[in-house]
Amino acid sequence: MTRKNKSKIDSKKIFSRGGNTRVVKYTNNRESFVNFSSVKNSFGSLFRIGTFFSISLLLLIILSFGLIFSYNYITSCRYFSIKEIIISGNLRLDSREILETCRISNGGNLLAINLDETKGLLTKNPWVKEASVQRILPDTLSIKVEEKKPAFWIEDQSVLYYADINGNKIAPVSKEQFTSFPTLVIEPGAEVLKNKLPDIVHSLANASLPINMSEVSWIRLSLGNGVELALESIDLKISIYYDNWAENLNNLALALRDMAARGELKNIYDIRSQSNNVWATKK
Repeated sequence: MTRKNKSKIDSKKIFSRGGNTRVVKYTNNRESFVNFSSVKNSFGSLFRIGTFFSISLLLLIILSFGLIFSYNYITSCRYFSIKEIIISGNLRLDSREILETCRISNGGNLLAINLDETKGLLTKNPWVKEASVQRILPDTLSIKVEEKKPAFWIEDQSVLYYADINGNKIAPVSKEQFTSFPTLVIEPGAEVLKNKLPDIVHSLANASLPINMSEVSWIRLSLGNGVELALESIDLKISIYYDNWAENLNNLALALRDMAARGELKNIYDIRSQSNNVWATKK
């Protein structure tokens, strides 16, 4: 390094002003100051901040271990052992099946049960529409279910299912939970009538027809013939066209009541109501 590039210190002076010691260096005709008090204060601030965060971290670790210990204690404490399980709202499902679905039994810890997880397990059952699970401290668990209500049988890929009032499948028909319902048949193109099923069933039930609706063997929805009912016990088929549904149903009810009053209904094989007219075919 040449002399030209070297830093040359011409002189140095140390003096005190206002309690602060200052070093003044004259280097290449430039004045440089070092404030020792400011440096000391900076290191002090960093030390205090570091100490604060260290203590906070230690307290957080202690608190976490305390919470874990407390959770483990209360979820294993015998005081919160389940002594009673109250199940309500179940009609088709028995209590044993519900408990197996929930994976819950007497003697387990009440506080260890995950309520949301238990509700999720229940609603996976095809018969459960809604479910709620509640703790009743210190030792009781309440389980309430709302089951889906079957109204029809419906066939899908050669498997017979229970279906609700909207024609939606619930679960396969089995001999363990066998109940007879009319078979619902929806012909291609008649899906629009499926959306009307609740209204159709309600109006049929309130039309004062002189027939027992529980004897209906099947209900068929089609664009050509509207709503068709079959009563195999009396060998009778009824067709009600959906256009002007209320009027067609009312005319059918009047005709059926008249035939029943005259003792002629047993001789009728087919009857249909359309456009203010009722046609009957004798056996």
